[in-house]
Amino acid sequence: MPNGENRNWVRFLKVLTGFNVRFGCWPTRLYLPRYIIDYLPNYLSKEDFSKIEEKLELIADDRLIIAEDNEGRVHDFMKEGFPSHPDVKPTQWLGIGPPHRY
Repeated sequence: MPNGENRNWVRFLKVLTGFNVRFGCWPTRLYLPRYIIDYLPNYLSKEDFSKIEEKLELIADDRLIIAEDNEGRVHDFMKEGFPSHPDVKPTQWLGIGPPHRY
C-alpha cells in the first residue's frame, strides 16, 4: 500500500482503476465487503461520499471486491488484479479530493 494510504481506500480505488483500464469505461456498481462500505463515509468528507453514491451502487458482499456495469462487464480485483497507471484516476472521475485525515 502507498505510504499513508488506508488499505480499504486503496482497494476501492484499485478495483475502479482495473475496471476502467480493462473496459475503457467506469462501473456502475461495486461489490465490496461490508467493512469497506462502512469505512468510506468515515474516511471521506460527506460531500465526497455523496458523489460516490451518485455514481456507484455499493453492494455489501463479504466475499468479493468486484466492479460491474449495466452491460455485464465485470472486473474482479482478487482474480484479475489492477494496473498501476490509469489514464484517468478514479478520484478525477468521481470528482472528489483526497480523503480527510483524522
